[in-house]
Amino acid sequence: MHNLTMSDIHHMSLPTETTDEELVRMVLAGCTNSYRSIIARYENKLMAFLLKRLNERSDAQDVCQETFIAIYRNLESFDTEKSFSAWIYGIARNKANDHFRKLKPLPEPANASDILSTTPRTDLDSNEQAEVFWDEARRLLSDDQFTALWLHYQQEMPVKMISETMKQSPSNVKIHLFRGRKALAQSSLLAEQHELAATVNH
Repeated sequence: MHNLTMSDIHHMSLPTETTDEELVRMVLAGCTNSYRSIIARYENKLMAFLLKRLNERSDAQDVCQETFIAIYRNLESFDTEKSFSAWIYGIARNKANDHFRKLKPLPEPANASDILSTTPRTDLDSNEQAEVFWDEARRLLSDDQFTALWLHYQQEMPVKMISETMKQSPSNVKIHLFRGRKALAQSSLLAEQHELAATVNH
């Protein structure tokens, strides 16, 4: 495949709705227009994922662009027997980790009781509550715990797909989910604002 820039991608025409696997095959067959559909399908989801990892929108936008370019350049290595969604989230996670290592350390985790006193739950709508929840979760949890929880609850990925994304065993993913939920349950702010499922879907 020829080199592709994000400018090229956003000027492509959008094909009719097809599956991820069909789009991949079309791109590999030389139909670069099909890549525009892949971007339309995943751009907002990846941006939401990256925003919670990198905090700054400009950083998330940069990494999102890097991710889509990397996906295109490495599309030939994608195993069509596996989940395309898991594969691209894995690339996004790696790109975010590379970028995050270049940044200054995040401030110390905020105290949940302090946030409660300054941001009453009744003053937050459901979207704002979710924002507060995931922002605080990002600070409280390890990278693996946060990623596993985000993919499981926000993207509704089963353990097997998360395992493919994170390149870890299903058992390790379950441990990350369990420990992440346990850590969040110890925060009164997060426990009140967001209900976590009691069991992990397979």
